[in-house]
Amino acid sequence: MSRPLAPLALVYDRCGSRSRRQLDMRLTGCHVYAERKGWVIGGHWVDLGERALSAERPQFGLLVDALRAAMAGREVVCLVHHWGRLAQDLVDRLALQRSVARAGGHVETTFEESDGASRRALVGRMHSGSLAETSTGRTGRTMSTPHMSDDGKHGGPPQDKPWTPPTPSPDGDRPRVA
Repeated sequence: MSRPLAPLALVYDRCGSRSRRQLDMRLTGCHVYAERKGWVIGGHWVDLGERALSAERPQFGLLVDALRAAMAGREVVCLVHHWGRLAQDLVDRLALQRSVARAGGHVETTFEESDGASRRALVGRMHSGSLAETSTGRTGRTMSTPHMSDDGKHGGPPQDKPWTPPTPSPDGDRPRVA
């Protein structure tokens, strides 16, 4: 009998500012969380600049396509640092969560919040009264509002370079930001 495959984590984030320091910290946090859970990182997708702030998220769409393709025989998770990394607006966030659920996966945060238990509600038709009851935290309580991000919007175009993990510091404790 073969051993089941470890869940596959597809990491998503967005960054509308020129500064990549917080983005790097969030993505590093996602990698540490996935490692702690024993998940395999299947890649990361980051929407940058204006695309990170709009309803059109090309990298998120590519992540959903990858999630759909990877579903054979294993659990696939869209991993985000916190709910605000999908969208600050609850309705927009639920639409993105619904895209992941329809592709066969679920979204989880590094704060151990997951919409996996409410996948059926996300995929099916939802009425406005049920929109807020979509995620449960590690306490098992239903969360009614997304965790808000403290990221600001800064002017100027971001660098269009792909994200690479920061190099470890000489003492091995913290990543060194370039």
